[in-house]
This record gives sequence, C-alpha cells and structure tokens, in this order.
Amino acid sequence: LRRTKNNQVEALQAACPHQGCAIAYQTTAAGGQFFCPCHEARFDVGGRRTDAVPPSPRDMDRLECEIRNHSEVWVKFQTFANGTAQKRAV
Repeated sequence: LRRTKNNQVEALQAACPHQGCAIAYQTTAAGGQFFCPCHEARFDVGGRRTDAVPPSPRDMDRLECEIRNHSEVWVKFQTFANGTAQKRAV
C-alpha cells in the first residue's frame, strides 16, 4: 500500500504473477524495490518489472482500493492467475 505523488492510494498484490511466490520489499541505495525470491524477479515501488528480461509475465497486480471516512483505506483483496501475461481474477 502506498500513496502516490498525486495523493492517490495504490495497493499491490504481494503474490508474484509468475508462480505466486510471496514478494518482499527490499531497501536499496536507490530507495527500494519489490523482490521475488523464487526466481529473483525485481519490481519498482509502483510494481513495474525492472529486469532486462523479466521472468514475470506481467507487472505486479494492482488491487482496487479507496479511502473512506478520511482515514480508512479499504482494499478489495483478489487473487489472480499465475504465469499469464493477462491479469485474470481467479
């Protein structure tokens, strides 16, 4: 979950789109990245693939979210098919 530069809220699914492994956040000299330990895929803080030849077939999946009552963040949790270029809820 993060707040964007234009003050919006974004939520990313923490399962890798490649094989569904848990993605972890890592602090780096450049600020940070998401990393999948199963196949060493890397994603920037916005969830976009950063590898020259990415093992993941797509960027990290975004989840629908909204701010309610000026202080609550509500996220619609979903899982998506692994190993496909197209994001498809399962």
